[in-house]
Amino acid sequence: MKLSDPLDRTVIHDRHMDRGDSITKIATALHWSIVAAESHWSTTTTATATIAAAATTATATATATAAPAVTTATVATATTTATIAAVILREQRRQLLEENDMRDGLKLIKLPGYYAATLIGYVRNVSGDEYVLLPGWRTVELTSGDRRLEDLAANGPKKDHKLYPPSLVEEEIHRFGPGRCIVANVEAWSEHVKAP
Repeated sequence: MKLSDPLDRTVIHDRHMDRGDSITKIATALHWSIVAAESHWSTTTTATATIAAAATTATATATATAAPAVTTATVATATTTATIAAVILREQRRQLLEENDMRDGLKLIKLPGYYAATLIGYVRNVSGDEYVLLPGWRTVELTSGDRRLEDLAANGPKKDHKLYPPSLVEEEIHRFGPGRCIVANVEAWSEHVKAP
């Protein structure tokens, strides 16, 4: 599973919610893991020069006694491993706390569930993964046929869809809320959804 994949992230989120973990609690644990990894990394980096110098002496001694030598390459491998771990943890924290998963703009949003609503409207980032569907968004209902959501987003509504009146209020959205969120074609929807 990858945190960069929205579907995987939803599964991870559900698992933690079932266990009673909050996103804040998870993020805090991840933050302290990164602090520990970075501390280990800086300690390892500082120690590398000392160990490398000692490795030269140890290698000379090992040659005389036929014992296995501690090489600079071994130290470098340990340092590289610690560095990679710190980078991975830092990236996971960034994705969880800082990365905006959706971009502002016109979106076709399908809420989870077979009979759940489909909405069309402009979204704007509020903070982190919190978004708001701006006033003027509309509910879209399939009345006939089996046109896919991708086609609806790209080509706009035809006779097979009904549009409900524009909303007068905002709708709050979190990245874990929508089942699907598709970038819609502004030109195809311009007569039906007004830009804010």
